[in-house]
Amino acid sequence: MGKNILLTGATGGLGKILAEFLMQEGHRLALTGKSETAGDVTLLNDSFFISCDLRNEHEIVELVREAEKRMGTVDVLINAAGVPGSGMSWKLTLEEWNECMAVNLTAPFLFMRELLPGMRARQFGRIINMSSVVAFKGVPGTAAYAASKAALDGLIRAVSAENIQKGITVNNLALGYFDAGMLYRIPENIREEIRSTIPAGKFGNPQNITSLLRWLISDEADYITGQTLQINGGLYS
Repeated sequence: MGKNILLTGATGGLGKILAEFLMQEGHRLALTGKSETAGDVTLLNDSFFISCDLRNEHEIVELVREAEKRMGTVDVLINAAGVPGSGMSWKLTLEEWNECMAVNLTAPFLFMRELLPGMRARQFGRIINMSSVVAFKGVPGTAAYAASKAALDGLIRAVSAENIQKGITVNNLALGYFDAGMLYRIPENIREEIRSTIPAGKFGNPQNITSLLRWLISDEADYITGQTLQINGGLYS
């Protein structure tokens, strides 16, 4: 049976793949992402876009209210939006640091905060955040990004402990380097250097993510919560 899902970052390289996969699985989605590329996503099952500045608390609250109004419930939250926040630590401006934290950490928290009361009342919910191997493996030039993703680990451990008895699971997927999305913001020569460090010898296939996502949002995945699941081809364990 299809679920009602709120997905952020739906127009990014990976987000678009997740959105189209979930709709093809029969779920109805409330999507948010860059408005200029929203038309690139083919909508199915009465799914819809809502514009939102993820740095703005008021807009996040309004997005959740609109999604709940149009779908009745939000059963699943997937926080896939993210900004890279790249730059050496001694060169980062406070503005760059704050934007990375706002989108990668504070926005997921705000979406959780707004959706948890309804999930608790219905005694069902699935919350999944997209984290990164970069949070666990020191990578130069990623101080803000790594800190924002690492903080998700502590956040979901607390939130999962608070809500598991209400049938709500909260997990992170810490992604390695996949053949989609932010990877192609990296120059080709550096991409090849990264590929050479991956024990699997290749970049991940997005299907590795979608197959796991299918299970995590199912009713059968009610006993896995508070986990950061590493999906990285052996790059970090």
